[in-house]
Amino acid sequence: MFGSLFILLLLPLLDLSRIRGSQFRPAMKVGLWAFYVNFLILMFIGAQHPEPPFIMVGQISTAFYFA
Repeated sequence: MFGSLFILLLLPLLDLSRIRGSQFRPAMKVGLWAFYVNFLILMFIGAQHPEPPFIMVGQISTAFYFA
């Protein structure tokens, strides 16, 4: 839990680009949408019973979140 909060606190320090907007960085837009979709997947998986298909999807989504 603390790792996810720590990552969010480090994000402003990790951005070393001179361009601050996302208008000229299409990869950032794709990454942001992937983060949104992953958040929704984790929210849905968290509400499900711990059964085999949901466990695997939750593990993969968690690994993607921390990557």
